[in-house]
Amino acid sequence: MSAELPESAYPRCLRCGEPTRPSSLVLHEVVGFTRPRGGGGANHIVARTETGRVVCANCAPAVQRGDHPRQEALL
Repeated sequence: MSAELPESAYPRCLRCGEPTRPSSLVLHEVVGFTRPRGGGGANHIVARTETGRVVCANCAPAVQRGDHPRQEALL
């Protein structure tokens, strides 16, 4: 029997502040070093370290689009 963790045990999303349960859709902030590559993007980060800061699955699409965190919706 496994115990359910309280909401306070989960890191809070950097955008909305809600507790963020582990998921494959959660974004994790990392620091490290990478070389530019022809195809673009960072497929290999040397000395990769997770900072512990996360963005929840609900806010991840906005971060991936490059939306400003304080931008209001038009509708």
